[in-house]
Amino acid sequence: MISTEVVSIGDLFSSSVFGESPELAKFSIPPIQRGYQWGVGVQSKPEVDRSAYILLKDLLNYHRSPSREEMPYYCGTIIVYVDQHGYEDTFQLMDGQQRWTSYTALMGAIFHLLDNGNDGSNWDEIKSDIATRFLKTTDNQNRLQSSRSADNEILNLLTNFSGHIQLDSEFNFQSENVQYEVFRMDDIRYRGSKLQCVAMHYVHTLKQEFQIEGPLSPRGSLVEFYEGIRDNVVVNLTLAPSAVVAHEMFITANTRGTPLNSFDVMRGFLISRDMTLNLNLGTNLQARIENCETWLDRYIDEVKVGSEDNNKLINEIMQEIMSVFVGRRVSKSEIMFYIRNHIENLSSGEEIYGFVDYFKRYIRSSMSIQRRNWAYCESLGLEENLRLRYMGFSQHRMLYCSMLVSHGQSDYSTETEEHLLAILRGFECLCFRTIASFIQFPEFTKKCYSLIPRQANLVKERGLTNDLCEELLNEYATLDENPESLENVGIFERVKNPNDVNPKKMVSMFYALENIVDGPIGSGEGSNASRKIGALLPVYNHRDVNAAQVWDYGVERRGDSIASQQIGNLFLLSLNGTQIKQMSTTEKQERIQQFLQNSAGMVNTGTPYLDVADWSQLQITARNAQLLTAIERRFPRNCRVNLIE
Repeated sequence: MISTEVVSIGDLFSSSVFGESPELAKFSIPPIQRGYQWGVGVQSKPEVDRSAYILLKDLLNYHRSPSREEMPYYCGTIIVYVDQHGYEDTFQLMDGQQRWTSYTALMGAIFHLLDNGNDGSNWDEIKSDIATRFLKTTDNQNRLQSSRSADNEILNLLTNFSGHIQLDSEFNFQSENVQYEVFRMDDIRYRGSKLQCVAMHYVHTLKQEFQIEGPLSPRGSLVEFYEGIRDNVVVNLTLAPSAVVAHEMFITANTRGTPLNSFDVMRGFLISRDMTLNLNLGTNLQARIENCETWLDRYIDEVKVGSEDNNKLINEIMQEIMSVFVGRRVSKSEIMFYIRNHIENLSSGEEIYGFVDYFKRYIRSSMSIQRRNWAYCESLGLEENLRLRYMGFSQHRMLYCSMLVSHGQSDYSTETEEHLLAILRGFECLCFRTIASFIQFPEFTKKCYSLIPRQANLVKERGLTNDLCEELLNEYATLDENPESLENVGIFERVKNPNDVNPKKMVSMFYALENIVDGPIGSGEGSNASRKIGALLPVYNHRDVNAAQVWDYGVERRGDSIASQQIGNLFLLSLNGTQIKQMSTTEKQERIQQFLQNSAGMVNTGTPYLDVADWSQLQITARNAQLLTAIERRFPRNCRVNLIE
């Protein structure tokens, strides 16, 4: 017979599912299960498990939610069975061991933070509550036991109430059974077993969240957090009659059915909000949601590559849109919280419709600027977008989309169009200034993680007004990463290998400098036709013209002078080695001549370099100086770029 009950995790071991002695009930992880696998994660490596990190972040977001008292937090299913050959009151944990082990680590962390406090409050009752409900049976056995000795040793430490355990960065547990891992999230490094690292992370994060700096810091907010988890986090507890049935239920629960994506979740919250407010939007709301979903499906068709998972792509665009709503980059684990939080604050049919409409407009805008066939890309801001895309930059998209939505909401006025272009060109200007400096671009891209969502949110909230336009451009002009001067630009002294200078970034900068507006792009129809410039050095004889390596010409090859390490020694003609070999000398020179007809292709001597017998230091230095002047003029520090249609 299968017994099941939905209970809060604080009342889990009071459930009738455990029979007449729930106070003695304990979980054991059977050998059929793998060891503890959840981790803290590595910020730069999404493939490293960060499930434990996400769980705590999600619980903290839930704690901050004003509706937490009315809306429980559902944490899934726990499936257990009784081993006929096992110990009395021991329930084998078939499904839910990763989650429950993480909750055990969290409760151990909270207990020890309270145990190490000395703020004048008596937390004995709360500590006893934590221990009884989560950590120890009434006969002093661990509520959770593992067949893996390494995990079991950590669990023993987590439930050690001697007052001598410090679960922090000094928690240097040593065991021959431990396989050590290294995690790094939020600039904190953890080393140890997975469960050990999770315990350390939980302690560090709780200290940070509730401002616990030492024994004298108050713990009241931490206790409120604990009580909220204890009472409002619910689980479906199921007792299967045998290991076979438990395993079949586990397999069924984890392999069948289609998982919900973030849009499915949003749909449910919207319909629920309509019913809560008794607005009777009914079919009209459903029609709006379906229309939005139609555009979402089209968007997925546009951006999907090969066998990419649709739900993954949907969740990514939903994550991006919610980042615009929040004003900071929202993690995957936070999407559901913020969707629900925003929908719970909608109070009328007009606001609900507006919420759905924003998603549709944003999805359409994103689709129109990400298309692989650039001929069908968004025309407003096309050249700036293609240049940024070509060099592999994508962070501008969030700001660009929010501006397109705002422009559309203003009935496509001329004023908002001018402000959109001014901001986009100002951002591109800042981007190329950091590229031209050769050292500021990496720091600039890091700053964009916070800069772009905040500015996109400002555009959403305030619209493309003149005041906001000036505010954003002023911010670009005064960023620390914006070089005060470009007088030292173009020197590769810090570059060990000249090929380390990303050619696509330089190509994009030269496109903007020369005001070439029909490219470049990274892929899709017309890409080869639009690539006119790339990383080739100037030539001085036919043998060099026919060479395949882009950094194997003249002064650079001979290494005669530092002048060869200047931007003046770059002649940008975007072709790979194979394409260069296939071109005749005449074809190459014709392409070169196209570039020479523009101002940056001439040297101050007034002589085109093709007429110079050898491209020497004189020509390189002269052209470098001229290029620096042109770059400074095209990309001014105040980021006010003339609107060139």
